[in-house]
Amino acid sequence: MSATSQDHDTEIDHLLILTADEIKYDSLSTLVLSKLALQNADPFIATSALGELTQRNSGAAGSAAEQIVERAVWDSHLTAYALTILYDRDPRNAISKMSDLIQTNDDPVVLSAMIENVLSDVTRFRSGPGEVLANALVHRVAEAASGTFKDEDLRDKFLKLFS
Repeated sequence: MSATSQDHDTEIDHLLILTADEIKYDSLSTLVLSKLALQNADPFIATSALGELTQRNSGAAGSAAEQIVERAVWDSHLTAYALTILYDRDPRNAISKMSDLIQTNDDPVVLSAMIENVLSDVTRFRSGPGEVLANALVHRVAEAASGTFKDEDLRDKFLKLFS
């Protein structure tokens, strides 16, 4: 007999009572991990579940990362992590999602994840949609106050390469 959606929802509810460190992610099914990654009650649990999906090299990691990036940012660290995973798995889709996100988001954590993606694959951002994104990112990053970014050296390197 297979578990029903209601059974999984009940399991999720029980897991959300625990702290992120109390959950044994490696023993959970891919479906439960996906639901934990997409819940918006606890960002630490969501990030840990997404990490476990990624470690398993599950296709569900890319799907969850895409859904996290598509919705309103409720935790910048989770969104930043999802951007990195999405870019690693599907660069063209990630560029498209980042291009949408850059229009409304100026959070330094999210922008830093975008910068890391750009710097990890500079050639892809020298033409086409990647170049359009890099130019928009330059404007967002340049507008940010000095000292806003956790890694100012990374910010400076990006601006030097793309300004």
